[in-house]
Amino acid sequence: MCPDGVVTPGFREDVTASVRKVYDEQRTIQREQRGIACLTATLTDIMMWSHYADGHRGFCLEFDTSFLPFSKALEVTYSPTLPSINPLDVLLNPPGDDENNRILRMFVLTKASCWSHEQEWRLMHAEPSKLFGYGDGGPITGIYFGAEMSRAHRDTIAEVTRGASTPIQLHEMVRDTRSFTLHPRAVTR
Repeated sequence: MCPDGVVTPGFREDVTASVRKVYDEQRTIQREQRGIACLTATLTDIMMWSHYADGHRGFCLEFDTSFLPFSKALEVTYSPTLPSINPLDVLLNPPGDDENNRILRMFVLTKASCWSHEQEWRLMHAEPSKLFGYGDGGPITGIYFGAEMSRAHRDTIAEVTRGASTPIQLHEMVRDTRSFTLHPRAVTR
């Protein structure tokens, strides 16, 4: 394919096709064939409550990040442009779960700047569609009820948490009457 040491167009095309194939396979593995749990560092963002909590009818869990698996969460970065990844880097240094792995950060931990309000963190594991557990007690420190959550759902959650091995503080999200903001207010059982 390289007569007299000269790279032919056919050789170049074959190598490029092979590199692209491996690159595409790795991208699929890193983005679609692993379990990813998405978390946020903010609980007062109205858009988050509107989109991810059924129009303020859902709830938000607060975790102590010193507990596993939350202590292994990786921060998402936001960029106005798509990351540029050299396909040869993927061949030579396949993505792993190390938070300093540049390729992993580009494949899984980079989002468009317009999503920066989410202040997202991600937990990953190698098995998709598998429950991501954290054991009994400990990591859950609070539950925040959406501003539109029904009383029956609040009461059910309060009852379920009553026997928790560690205290879980309940809160309700309250809409500010003078601005487009939310504030948590502690709830007593």
